[in-house]
Amino acid sequence: AVVQQGVAAGPWPESVDVQAEAAKALAIVESKRQKVEGKPEPPLDQSFQKPSPTSRVKVANGKDGLPLDLVMTKVDLSRPFCPQNVFYRMQVIHESNQDHFFLFTRWGPIGAFGQFQRTPFESLEKAEAEFCKIFKSKAGNDWANRAHFERKPNKYLMHEIKYEPTTAAKDALATSKWRRLPTKEAPLDFRRVLNVGSCQQLLAHVLRGAKLSQPLGSLKSQPLEEAKELLGRIRKLIREKDDEVRKPEPSGKRFQELLDEIAELSSRVYELVPTSGYNQVQVGPINDINKVRQWYQSLQQADDVTCAAQLLLGAQANLSRQSPTDFIYRGLGVRVTPLGSGSEELHLIQRFINRSAPRECMLFDGEGAIPLAETKDVERLPLAERVPRWQVLQDAVCYHSPECTRESHAGKIVVAGCLVREFGEQGGVLRINEDAKGVQPLWVR
Repeated sequence: AVVQQGVAAGPWPESVDVQAEAAKALAIVESKRQKVEGKPEPPLDQSFQKPSPTSRVKVANGKDGLPLDLVMTKVDLSRPFCPQNVFYRMQVIHESNQDHFFLFTRWGPIGAFGQFQRTPFESLEKAEAEFCKIFKSKAGNDWANRAHFERKPNKYLMHEIKYEPTTAAKDALATSKWRRLPTKEAPLDFRRVLNVGSCQQLLAHVLRGAKLSQPLGSLKSQPLEEAKELLGRIRKLIREKDDEVRKPEPSGKRFQELLDEIAELSSRVYELVPTSGYNQVQVGPINDINKVRQWYQSLQQADDVTCAAQLLLGAQANLSRQSPTDFIYRGLGVRVTPLGSGSEELHLIQRFINRSAPRECMLFDGEGAIPLAETKDVERLPLAERVPRWQVLQDAVCYHSPECTRESHAGKIVVAGCLVREFGEQGGVLRINEDAKGVQPLWVR
């Protein structure tokens, strides 16, 4: 089948806001977690040492009632022999036994322990004033106006701190516990494509290729899109740089200006998409086309996995109203048109697949098709195998009665691709397990 997007002809499913629905699913799980664990206090930096073993310390709140706590980073690749990829951490800490205040700072290369300093103050007002002064000098913004933070040239970039443990998509998703409603809107052809695309082995392969151990629950589309836009600008500058080199009399001044612009944009890309795990790596400018391609591919894979996680989370948030397949169908906004057995596109796809995986894609209809293998004589089969067998083309919900009502939902599914035996049939609904004492029947449409 071919997935078509943006085609005007034919009916389209009603659209849904996938990101908003995914956020609902994460919020539900986070709310349940907070009810059990409560709202956590801002953690102290691991390098802070208590004045004494019995000291009671915590991060102090400022005049606005919010923690005096920040993390900033700075990436500067304009110096080729000494590029900067550094962090700056700062907290005001209150020791309640003696009612003392400390301004704690830690800084150094990203991925390293760095250096730290602890400065005592006699009052919260003086500690907060010094905190705000350092923030102003490092970031070029006022702490009181940090909600509208603006990035300044050659200054640190402030990062949002979430004190609640971020709920990852893999922790929020519970697909094995889904009680699925029947699929009503999604066409059968779309369901087949979706089943192929959601193959566990295929998804695991993609995640390994992207060097990801789990779907990205917190990565957002906005920084990814901004990073892609910056890569497009870098690509143009690289071409202009290469053209300058090929000139009979290249301008050294212009060449250096281009290198500086590439380094500045590269720094911004590293800020938007930090290196995995903040490893201490010798970062460098994205200064050739191959590096740009590698970045594009990495960002695209991250974006794809993020979108898949959001679709599944959105489907989970709407399980009581519609089937997951219908939600994904509406979320993708696509139409599936089956290809005829004689179409050139179908045969082209078959040849493309079989080049890397011989005989994995077979055509059983039309010119050049391979005939289906003969089924062995039914009479030779054991009695238990003589019942009709069915291949599952999409995940099928199981019920305890042939009426397939919501009350009879069995809480189980048979997954796409497997074979089931027919032990009974009523009105197009099949029983797929034997009638035995103490065994509840399982029926599927």
